[in-house]
Order: sequence, then structure tokens, then C-alpha cells
Amino acid sequence: MKKQRALVLIISIAIINLVFLSCNLQQAKPVALLISAATSYQEVLTEIGKIYKQENPHVTLSYNFGPSLFIKEQILKRIPIDLIIFASKVGKNDPELLNLLIPETLQTMPIKNPLVLIADGDSTIPIFNFQDLVNEKVKKIAMGNEKLLVGMQAKETLISLGIYDRLKNKAIFTGEDIRQILKAVETNEADAGITYLTEAKVSDKVKIVAIAPENTHFQIIYNAAVVKRCQNVPEAQKFIQFLSSETGKEIAKKYGFTLINK
Repeated sequence: MKKQRALVLIISIAIINLVFLSCNLQQAKPVALLISAATSYQEVLTEIGKIYKQENPHVTLSYNFGPSLFIKEQILKRIPIDLIIFASKVGKNDPELLNLLIPETLQTMPIKNPLVLIADGDSTIPIFNFQDLVNEKVKKIAMGNEKLLVGMQAKETLISLGIYDRLKNKAIFTGEDIRQILKAVETNEADAGITYLTEAKVSDKVKIVAIAPENTHFQIIYNAAVVKRCQNVPEAQKFIQFLSSETGKEIAKKYGFTLINK
């Protein structure tokens, strides 16, 4: 008899909890968040967003992707962005950009993005490392210019290796979109390119030739923060926390990011 009563009590509690949860879901107000993020984080964010939406059906996520300078310009133009995910040089964050964000929401993400040398997957040019770029058979190299962090890192790497002056006349520079580096190599406009590992993994048309040693260039960090004009700060903060969850980290790793042990 006692066992039957205990079982009834457990079932009753379970039913009450389900009803309570159902009510909460029904009462949750719809929330729309517009997120501006670094292009190199695009695939990761899109997949994370789908999972987050399943767990939080009342939240609608929309995205803009581009370089950090583009993200900053969007905020300055008063586009109603709720939160941003951006890359910056360690210890040299943009004070003007930081002034547009809610300081206590700023979070450094536990990921980093290796800088790599890529070539067309079918290329027969003997490129096995960065030093091979001086080979006369390499005519064009796709790189970011100094408006893009990837371009600044590429230049610093080549300078560190003592070959930048020999290569700068071969460079095809882009300052608009990091994806243009990948496209230039895919279409054979360039014989090689210097970009991030996550970019190389987007394409099945290129091969990774080499990874730049970390001591040849400054490191960047990925940050997330809520914009001051955000109307749904708690929800935006909750999403930022999800980015650095175990789920978020595993998805980032899947697309080529390496994890930082804190």
C-alpha cells in the first residue's frame, strides 16, 4: 500500500512539473535578437543558433556577418543590433567600440583560429610551407589587407619569416570580406592564400599547406557582448553564455577552432 502511495505521489509531482513547464513555455514572450558576427564564426554560429532555437522556441535569431570594422560601423549607424561577436588583438581592444557595449556582458570566448596557408586542391605547384611562396612558380597570393585582422596577421607572419618584401608584389589584397581570399584560391585567381583554418574547412576545393607558427604573429581573441541599445539584455546574455557552453565549444571545434584552456 505504501509503495502504491509513493508511486502515485511521484507521478503526481511529475504531472505538476510538466504542466508548470508547459505554462512557462506558453507564457514566454517572443524575443528577436539581431546578431552581428565575424565572418569566420559564421558556420559555428548558424549551427549553434539552430540548437539554441530548439531549446528556446520563443527566441528568433537573425545574423549579419562581416569583419570587425564592419560590425563597428553598423553599431555607429544605429542599426538595431542586440549583440556582437567580434575578433580583436589581445590587449588592444578598440575603446570606441567597447564604449558602445554593456561592459559587464563582455565575454572572451574560449576559442582561437589558426592562421593557415592554402592552395588549390589540384595545384601541382610545389608549395609545402610559407617559405615556398618565394618560388617563381607562385605568381599570386591572396591576402587580407590591414583592414582585416587576418591580413595584419599574414603580413606579420611573412615579416617574421623574412620574406614579406619578396612577396608583397605577388599579393592580391582584399579588405572587404575574408571569404574573398578563399574564393581567389578556389577560382585560381591566386596560387595560394593566407587565411584562417575555419575558412579553409568551408571549402572542399582547397588544401591546407601549412599552419603558421603562433610565435610569428600576434594572437587574436574572439569576444561576445551585448550592445547598449539592446532591448532584451537578459536573453542576449543567456545566448552569449550558451556560446561558451560545452555544446558551443564542441561545435566551434568541429569547424576548425581550437579550444583555449582557461
